[in-house]
Amino acid sequence: MEISVVPKLGFRTKNARHVLLALVTLVFFVLMVLIPWSDCYHQLGTSDWEEVETTIDVSEIREYESCLDEGGCSTSKYPYIRYSYSVDGVSYSDDDIVLFPLDRGDYGFSTSLIDEYPYGSQTTAYYNSEDPNQAVLMKGFLGVLPVINMLMGIVIFSFAVIVIFLIVWKVLFHIQPRKNKEKAEKQYVDDIDDEREEREQRLKLRTARKVESFQGQSKVLSFQIDGEKGDIEVRNVVDIFDSPFITRLLETLDKGILFLEDTHDMGRNLEFRYTLVKGDLVLEIGEFVGEELIREQSINMDYHPSDAIDFVTKALKLATPETDEWWK
Repeated sequence: MEISVVPKLGFRTKNARHVLLALVTLVFFVLMVLIPWSDCYHQLGTSDWEEVETTIDVSEIREYESCLDEGGCSTSKYPYIRYSYSVDGVSYSDDDIVLFPLDRGDYGFSTSLIDEYPYGSQTTAYYNSEDPNQAVLMKGFLGVLPVINMLMGIVIFSFAVIVIFLIVWKVLFHIQPRKNKEKAEKQYVDDIDDEREEREQRLKLRTARKVESFQGQSKVLSFQIDGEKGDIEVRNVVDIFDSPFITRLLETLDKGILFLEDTHDMGRNLEFRYTLVKGDLVLEIGEFVGEELIREQSINMDYHPSDAIDFVTKALKLATPETDEWWK
């Protein structure tokens, strides 16, 4: 049985960055789902609530059940504390330890809280002076601290998982058969070269898009596809490849002719034909003067699109009379 090649892991390659990005995205998603951000904000707003003496009426551990849509439920425990207090001679009762729904998640609050607030004990609560019905046992930042600790625990655990993952990957890379390791090394170098070339291609395309090819003016070029004629208006070379002329060629894979001079068939023109070769989009392009083929090139548009820009740019320059400097 052939052993799979373990790729070389390096931050310079796109694959490695994709793996790490996926792990970071997963951690971020988990944090967004697990942490009650709006409740944390409201909890911080309790920092100026008033103190009041309270009596613990109930202090016990309760359970809540959470079920998935696919079926299957799990039971978790949380601290439940109910207390009573009096404000201006009016009696109130509440069971909020903090402004988090602990019956739907513990958010880092330990069930050992019932030991800190035993049944029948006297302690301090904090009530909302604007609405004495609202109260908490832990106010402001103190009530958010368990959530922060839980958050830090998740981050540290996630970081440990990522580090272990990278270590295991590196170990597997080094212990694989020598032949596989050589393949992985070569692929690593090829990936770096591909990414460098891809950056260069993008830079060339951005540069070509910014250059005003006709001294800031537009020019109308005629084209013909399967006997039907049309016109396109362009300001730079990239406009040609963004035009309906190219869009139709990509849809039909027919041959198209772009006339660079007003003489059309008698002048300089370009023939385009797109094909699919092993899943890659390939442009077969030829430059003609009348019916005479001057040059031709096969260009993989998935990897070398700027080569097509260079080809058309040169053809347009050659099609421009020396006395007419509309192509720069």
